[in-house]
Amino acid sequence: MKLFELFEDDKENSQDVKIRDPLARRLMDKARAQYAYTDSDMEAFVKLMADEQERDKKNINSLEDSVAHADEVNKQQSRQLAILKQQEKEDRRSLDQHRAKIDAIKAEIDSIEDRTDLLSLNSQY
Repeated sequence: MKLFELFEDDKENSQDVKIRDPLARRLMDKARAQYAYTDSDMEAFVKLMADEQERDKKNINSLEDSVAHADEVNKQQSRQLAILKQQEKEDRRSLDQHRAKIDAIKAEIDSIEDRTDLLSLNSQY
């Protein structure tokens, strides 16, 4: 849409301009209501746009801060995950060692039971 399409001449008074675009009309009405103390509609509109731009900048900065915070949290969680994975490896290795010791002890117990059985059989004869 071109700028001249937004406005139309008022037939009664050629100096007054009506806003043809409904969105631009609503924005101008909002600016007039919010900045009634200004000398002209254009000044009110410029102040409205400047305030909206400042609000957008604040929102962008807030989002950038939250993204930076989320990134830092992700880095911390990645470090913690790496530590937990290392601990899991060590725990599995320790568990395997304990299982091997248990198996060795069971084998020794079986060996002792076999010898005991042999001795009891020998003593019966």
